[in-house]
Amino acid sequence: MGKYALLIGVGEYGKGLSPLPAAANDVAALKEVLENPNKGGVDEVKLLVNPAHDEMRREIDLWLQKRSRTDLSVLFFSGHGLKDARRNLHFAACNTENELILSTAVPASFVRECIRNSKSKYQVLILDCCFSGAFGDLVARDAGEVNLQEQLGAEGHVVLASTSWTDYSFEEKGASLSIYTRYLIEGISSGAADANGDGVITVDELHRYAERKVQETSPVMNPKIITLKDEGYGIQIACAPQNDPILRYRQVVEKWVTSAQLSSVVEGILDTYRQEYSVSELDARAVENEVLKPYKESERKKQKYQSILVSCLKEKRLVKLRTLEELLAFRVRLQLKPEDAVLVEREVLSGQTLKDIYNTERVRKQQTNTTTLQRAAETAHKRSQREQEAPERRADVSKFTTTRPARILHRSVPTQHIQVPPEPQVRSNIRSQSGKISRKPIL
Repeated sequence: MGKYALLIGVGEYGKGLSPLPAAANDVAALKEVLENPNKGGVDEVKLLVNPAHDEMRREIDLWLQKRSRTDLSVLFFSGHGLKDARRNLHFAACNTENELILSTAVPASFVRECIRNSKSKYQVLILDCCFSGAFGDLVARDAGEVNLQEQLGAEGHVVLASTSWTDYSFEEKGASLSIYTRYLIEGISSGAADANGDGVITVDELHRYAERKVQETSPVMNPKIITLKDEGYGIQIACAPQNDPILRYRQVVEKWVTSAQLSSVVEGILDTYRQEYSVSELDARAVENEVLKPYKESERKKQKYQSILVSCLKEKRLVKLRTLEELLAFRVRLQLKPEDAVLVEREVLSGQTLKDIYNTERVRKQQTNTTTLQRAAETAHKRSQREQEAPERRADVSKFTTTRPARILHRSVPTQHIQVPPEPQVRSNIRSQSGKISRKPIL
């Protein structure tokens, strides 16, 4: 029995599809861990980076045809997923055109037929892809309604998908690996995916580990495992060290860590285990930091969201529908858990949530628009009535209008003679030297 893996990463695209720098890193990092005899133990790993669609089709077909019945085949794809008008899934190549999906991309139905025609009894298909789109600091890589079980499922085969067929899958802008692939590699390289400690990592164990880690980092993503028979869950995809003190310590840390910060009580508990397993402080800190990483990323996103909310509140921009819509979109891009986002909003917005404010403002604006429209309609109606009544008023006035010019009568006003009365004689009083008053007329 041999183990073989074909790893396809497409991160460079033409016009219409955003680049995914992490895709090439995904396949390189996965190759390293799968080739390690103490971890993946794969006999042959082949990389296919940024192929054209015809090359991708040929390599998938040829790779699966070469496998014998007892071989385990692993096919991994990291890149953009696209859907056509009939909601069929396609895998984008470097020369894929958005307007010509059928002729420039690789359909999932083709991959399914290659899997069915292969002699290999057990096959694992890992998809880190979704439909393209951009979300701020995160580059969305797929979403939409694509039934993976119907399009890719087959007996004895298992499909690991980075998200459900109705959600989004993401890679963090600037990150070296996409979120889903990062935790697949971590689960194998650290051995932490070996849940029962039997030294073997099954497909189901690897899926459950990656699912838990992805949802701690990006809660909106919902990784799926698809198989038509239960036997697919037990496929052994990697091995893990047994009775390894660092791995045992890591499993304890995974159990006790629930937030971005270790409490003093948890630190005390972990220190007792560290001493029991003879793990150095340096190794212990490295394990703790790796386990805490998704929680710290989630906390960083919450703090960023809180900072933006406070800024908008101080600038009094939360009364604008446009700002509220942008904040809701920003919350989606940050991939916050709904309950975490609500807690941040209630703390900043005095008990209210962003959706509450948005709905209130939208209703108020609708009412304002309705009132404005009603007033405009009333004004238009009155204007129309006046225009209709104007001819009638002009007709009524014309009935009383005569064409004969009006006669102007001139009357002579008799002049009245006004008699002016004579001036009265004014007497002045003159006091004599003896003090008596003598009255003499003034001439």
